[in-house]
Amino acid sequence: MRTIAIMNRVLKELFRDKRTLALMFVAPTLIMLLMSVIFNTNSTTDVNVATVSVSSKLNEELGSLKHVTVKSYDTKADAKHALNQETVDAIVQKSGKNYDLTYANTDSSKTTAVKLAFKNALTATSISQLKLALKQSTTAVAKLQAQLALAQKAANGPTASVTNHANAVTPKTSQSNSAPKVTNHYVYGDQDTGYFAKMLPILMGFFVFFFVFLISGMALLKERTTGTLDRLL
Repeated sequence: MRTIAIMNRVLKELFRDKRTLALMFVAPTLIMLLMSVIFNTNSTTDVNVATVSVSSKLNEELGSLKHVTVKSYDTKADAKHALNQETVDAIVQKSGKNYDLTYANTDSSKTTAVKLAFKNALTATSISQLKLALKQSTTAVAKLQAQLALAQKAANGPTASVTNHANAVTPKTSQSNSAPKVTNHYVYGDQDTGYFAKMLPILMGFFVFFFVFLISGMALLKERTTGTLDRLL
């Protein structure tokens, strides 16, 4: 009976103490919400890419990729302004045959997503150009073969001229282009910046929040045990 009476007294004191109830129920709920924010930040990565002097085909290939939005700018100054305003996550600029990529790099996952998206779009664009060049070459060769067949019915002189013309055209169509050079630039950090650099500020706030409640709970328990506040009142 005495044990039941003590248990009832402790439970009544617990339910009347709003601070203890808050530490037991409200604080863990807030901590779990913070943990949810931390571990769900990288569930989906949507990136905005600014392009300057880039072909419409490459813009189309970039825009067709999932979670990638393309914004075309006339000058690099406008694109840099958008990057500073955090409207876009990266800039793709074409200089001749080469490309210059500038990343904000505030989120390493977005930087990785932009690199992968640009690589896939560039590959798809190169394949399309090769298909077009192959189609044009095939059409040219078919026309030359038709002219050669017609020339074979005529004298040997025209045949020689057509053959020379075929030899002159074929190297132009079969000429291959070298792969473009891609140069990467980073506004914050470098290529070795990882996901922990983004998580560090969040973890600092989380641990400060957590230990404040922990220390407050220990101080509250010590005060309830010693009864200092009761004696002061």
